[in-house]
Amino acid sequence: MLFRSLQDINLFGMLNKPLFAWSGGNVTVTQAIDDSDLVNMGPSRVNAYYRDDTRKQPHNLYSSTTKLWEKALEGWGLPTQLFRYRTEADTPGGIVANGVKIDFDSYDAEWTWNAMSGLYERKQSGDVHLDKGTNSVITTDNVVILVMDYVIGVSGSPDAQSTGTGEAWVFSGGTFVRGTWSRATRTDPFILTDDTGAPILLTPGRTFIELPRKDSTMPF
Repeated sequence: MLFRSLQDINLFGMLNKPLFAWSGGNVTVTQAIDDSDLVNMGPSRVNAYYRDDTRKQPHNLYSSTTKLWEKALEGWGLPTQLFRYRTEADTPGGIVANGVKIDFDSYDAEWTWNAMSGLYERKQSGDVHLDKGTNSVITTDNVVILVMDYVIGVSGSPDAQSTGTGEAWVFSGGTFVRGTWSRATRTDPFILTDDTGAPILLTPGRTFIELPRKDSTMPF
């Protein structure tokens, strides 16, 4: 990932010492990664990255997952389960919704439920978001929106405050549940509960997590 702030060190702490493939940090951020429990797999550490000359720098840096695994540094661990899931016999709870729009300051994102495929399809800044390799639309089984406060961190970039508690919007199976996220420390997973205090259950499969500011999310 392209790295611009310190928030991801806190977010990825819940993955139990993950291999961290990244690029783009300043001196402060780079030192913070080196000092963290993330396993630094950036271009300065492993030879698993390349440039795509059909795109302009710096937006043309890619990595090979196969090479990253081949060159995996020591010290990484296996993550615990991050969410709780429904069984096939369970029906999605919540309110029927076609999708959600999210405003991220200078750009916006949109997820729309496709009942035929049983997946959410993504748009960014009004355009269909396509996978460059397959030319197919980006899809997911769940969209988990965790509303967060942002403060300017030591790197000079706004950092999401990902511990504590806040509002959660969970879109799954063509419905959405509005509830609460909570997280005691940076090494804990997020706990998602509805307004009754019951756990919010997701559809087994892929999950996209969005971290917007307050009052920037609108279901439709």
